[in-house]
Amino acid sequence: MLDLNEYIILFTKVNKTVIQYRYMKAGYAYPIETLKHWYVAPIGGLSMDLNPGQIGLNREALADNTDLVPYQDRVSLSKLDGSGSRPLLLKKYFEVVPLDKACPDALSKSSNGEAVLPHQEVGHKNGFVDPFQVGEFVILNGVLSQRYPRVYAEGVR
Repeated sequence: MLDLNEYIILFTKVNKTVIQYRYMKAGYAYPIETLKHWYVAPIGGLSMDLNPGQIGLNREALADNTDLVPYQDRVSLSKLDGSGSRPLLLKKYFEVVPLDKACPDALSKSSNGEAVLPHQEVGHKNGFVDPFQVGEFVILNGVLSQRYPRVYAEGVR
């Protein structure tokens, strides 16, 4: 089993040129696109600015580092180490929300492009959401939202 530092090195080697270019261009370290529509970012914190079922990312980092469309695309979350993985249909999908000055608490927790979860979601053990820790790296999977945009825009939960 790899530790967190080995995962970051692995992803950096896979996309080394792209990541270095994005650091220079955007100035935001996260999210890192590892595969098409798969992004890695740490959990930056919890915020009351977000509603249940939403995940927030810094607006500039979202625009510069991803192909995700705010308020339209949905992503599933899973732990980087693969622990606690669930079948596809049992995963919870989060609406992607851009963080800006309108939500100052959440924006302060995504200064480098980190993912911010609503306070109500963390530790929610109903079989659909893994308990994530602040600082833990997660995979934001937006493949289904890109592949079947109408279905996921209408709100698969």
